[in-house]
Amino acid sequence: MKKRSRKIKLEEETTLLANERTFLSYIRTTLSALILGFALIQLSKDNNSLLNIGIATIIGGIILGIIGFIEYRIHKKRIKQEAED
Repeated sequence: MKKRSRKIKLEEETTLLANERTFLSYIRTTLSALILGFALIQLSKDNNSLLNIGIATIIGGIILGIIGFIEYRIHKKRIKQEAED
């Protein structure tokens, strides 16, 4: 029985770490989108289309970060609940 509980705990930890890696990927992508958006805005002196694309990229990056955080919390809660069952 002791070996079984250790295996379950290890599986839970592995799944939690995979969830955190996914969240870090969301953060990395969000930061990349924000940096790209700000760079496009800096390059758009007389070009309104670049300005609009930059603003859209920043907004998209922020939305992606929020979605990533929500997904992380949902999956973390689900992993904990399944481990308790």
